[in-house]
Amino acid sequence: MPVPDDTYFGPEGITFGAIRLETHPTRRVELLKKRLDSFFIGQIDVLDGRSPFPKAIMTCIAIETLGRVFFKSSGDSKSSQFTQAIGKLDQRFGRQLSKSFKERLSELWPSREEGQEKKTSDIKTRAELIYTFFRNSMIHGYRARAVYLSDKEEIELEEGDGYLVLNPHWFWTLFKSAYNSLMLEALDESHESSSRKNCLSYIKKMLSEVVASD
Repeated sequence: MPVPDDTYFGPEGITFGAIRLETHPTRRVELLKKRLDSFFIGQIDVLDGRSPFPKAIMTCIAIETLGRVFFKSSGDSKSSQFTQAIGKLDQRFGRQLSKSFKERLSELWPSREEGQEKKTSDIKTRAELIYTFFRNSMIHGYRARAVYLSDKEEIELEEGDGYLVLNPHWFWTLFKSAYNSLMLEALDESHESSSRKNCLSYIKKMLSEVVASD
């Protein structure tokens, strides 16, 4: 059965039943925004400078959420929505890895670990590197491979000899900016943007998905 109508959806007592009854597309997007702002953005925002690892992990989850809400999956790749979304944060994430970087990366991490979607040699962009060697590795083992953290203010994103260095606080700030921009597009009734269409499709799917029962 789908999520029951009386299940809590968001702040101000919004339930799944209430959003199912809401037929106005923009109002549906507004209700989703309330849910994400309260349950997601607000709860990551409280992680301060003493929480670089949790903040970095949650930013990766936030990027994946952004991908599912605003982008369509392309091909069979599990990472496609993540890589599309992270490209909205900063164009540097979409850049191709140089030949020398890839060679050094393969030297440092020659084997393919369990659960790794791509071989090291098949990773072409920084976005794919972050998904495979940071997002996956941090979530499943609380350690990074080839993407490391630094909270020095002068560092945003730096490329080393076969690895990247990332500032987690800058990373989270970038995410919030991209989230706000895409949400504004989805709320804009004057233009049927892909952001608006995909967001409404995401909401419809969320309301109709069947959940497992005992």
